[in-house]
Amino acid sequence: MSPSFSVHSNRILITILLTAIGNGQGLIARQHWSKSYLRSVSLSASSPLHIVLDSSQYLHRDIRYHPECPERIEHCLSAIRGIFSSVDGLGTTEENKRTVHVDDVASIPSASRNECCVEGNTFYQEFSSPLTADEFSYAESVLSSIHAPEYVSSLKNKCESSRQRRIDEGKDPLGWIGYIDGSDTFLTTESYNVGVRAAGAWIRTVNSALGIDIDVCDAKARDTPTASDKPIGVALTRPPGHHAMYSVANGFCLFNFAMAAAYHAIRRHRNIKISILDWDVHFGQGIMHILEKCSTEESKGSDWDWTSSIRYVSLHQVPCFPFEGQTRKVQGRNKNVLTLPIQPDSTWHCGYREMFTKYALPFISTSSEWEPDLVIVSAGYDALDSDELASVNLVATDYGEMTKIFLHHIDESASTKPALIFGLEGGYQLREGVAGGNLSNALINTLVSLD
Repeated sequence: MSPSFSVHSNRILITILLTAIGNGQGLIARQHWSKSYLRSVSLSASSPLHIVLDSSQYLHRDIRYHPECPERIEHCLSAIRGIFSSVDGLGTTEENKRTVHVDDVASIPSASRNECCVEGNTFYQEFSSPLTADEFSYAESVLSSIHAPEYVSSLKNKCESSRQRRIDEGKDPLGWIGYIDGSDTFLTTESYNVGVRAAGAWIRTVNSALGIDIDVCDAKARDTPTASDKPIGVALTRPPGHHAMYSVANGFCLFNFAMAAAYHAIRRHRNIKISILDWDVHFGQGIMHILEKCSTEESKGSDWDWTSSIRYVSLHQVPCFPFEGQTRKVQGRNKNVLTLPIQPDSTWHCGYREMFTKYALPFISTSSEWEPDLVIVSAGYDALDSDELASVNLVATDYGEMTKIFLHHIDESASTKPALIFGLEGGYQLREGVAGGNLSNALINTLVSLD
């Protein structure tokens, strides 16, 4: 997501890396989780977490160093396990429980993730739960509704034809295709499938957060009656999605998952109101562009403009990639996009917090004016001081405070508690011990603050 980041092909490295991918070697980076970046928190038994991931996401990776790498997910999962799965860890005592279910949507999931739980801990569980053929097909249809259908089919054809060509040549089906945006957004022969599974993961989090128990091919949704038991959904997926535009891959992003999640929710509940809060350090111009494109095309033949049911606010560094949204203003055909520029070197207490509390929060939820039924957080963690792709100076614990302020505002401004999902966008610092914390430190501060 940075214009200064560039990568170039290397034939020797292609062979080495694709051999490693094919053998499944060297792809999981474990980390020692330190609580030094964790504020003192009290976890709520009333807010279970439903985390959905794809353990086969490593099939989408570059041939050389790239900040958007599979290890991002593995580091986050390792941290989640370290906090939630140990019997003496946070959220597992009788007085202070946090139920955490991790679903793996991979077609061939990790063997260690086969309906297992940590001995002595009934609150943290990991399940193998591959997307069904119907779920996969439905996710494709959603993507073709928010993107140009020919764009989706072109990515599919590119990946499938490259895979078949490798098979015909007697090679491993998995191979690297190239950069598709002239910069740093790459494809392998499995990138399309990884992207569709990621969309399916975001859709699952919406279903659980809204309490929808449905056959994805059935147009009728059945809501579960107990709202207090609905979990908070967390889509722990990659690549990120908020830069993907209507017909263009961009900024590491192939498909726009936040918009896919929003469209799915609206498709099931026509009268729903949705707010998207984007705290990735880069402006999610893809979300804005899709909202505008779909609104001006009469929602692709529909008799109503579904984009008017969505509000989107982005806090992002300016100047920075993608060099849009550089002034604070409400824009869009439906006046439903708010851009909030953050200056380089801003900290939580100097610049960021004011923008967040004074402008972002009132836009996503205001009593009687706009009370969302679903809030989607495009949770990027590249505003960390330690992140290489930007120059905002947040620290990991700031995300915990931001989450608490956000939840308090929602409680105060909405007459009915909205459903809530978080989806991973950017965040690329994986090193341990860096000043201010890394990606997994920031993510954990977010999750433990969801009380």
